Amino acid sequence: MRDDGGEKKKSGGIWETSPWVGKHLILVKAVVGGVKSIFVVVDLEEQKIVMESKVPVFSDNRFESTAVLHEGTLSVLNMCLEEYTNSDFSLEIPLDSDECNSSTLDLTKNPPEWSGGWTSLPKMNIKRLLPPVVVLYNKIYVFDFDSKDHPAEVYQIGGNKWEKITTPSGNLLDKPIPDPKGNRLIAFFDDSLYAYHPNIEKWNLVHQHLSRDNPLDASDVIVWGDDDS
Repeated sequence: MRDDGGEKKKSGGIWETSPWVGKHLILVKAVVGGVKSIFVVVDLEEQKIVMESKVPVFSDNRFESTAVLHEGTLSVLNMCLEEYTNSDFSLEIPLDSDECNSSTLDLTKNPPEWSGGWTSLPKMNIKRLLPPVVVLYNKIYVFDFDSKDHPAEVYQIGGNKWEKITTPSGNLLDKPIPDPKGNRLIAFFDDSLYAYHPNIEKWNLVHQHLSRDNPLDASDVIVWGDDDS
């Protein structure tokens, strides 16, 4: 964010800018008719849409979307797209897909500006169906609940490629949680809690079930962290 003198300050390891931070703006994806998705920025203070992406996304598949804020630019990525066939209905059952595209919102300009449209990205290494997606700094991590047959992978903004990453044995039980302060991801595999450290590309066991008669149930766990911890 910027101080009164206009100087950039680093927040949480990611560069942010005043047109975005501190003005109650959120990015919203709206799906129209099951096949058309538009992205808008909503001002929660003014309770109105303040800008809209120039080009909608058409897909016969329900797809995952996420956004990464890095160096004043908000990159919006869509994953698991399916070629639009101009049909009158969307697919009732989503299909595995590896197609991705991206657009950007320049937050260094006031008002912020969208790029011209949506650019195709390299395909993911594995076709997936509505996968859990997690953002940590300028990297996007894509997982699968069937971890054995569908390894996780990561995409770095600007890197223009997907890379597979290893995961602990067992199946993922819930969507991983990013921990920016600790520069790690937290995830449950079977009944154990793990932390992934991108800087060394390794998983560490954080907590294992107490006993075979009383395993840790991920559905009953709420993860919370104190800012001073």
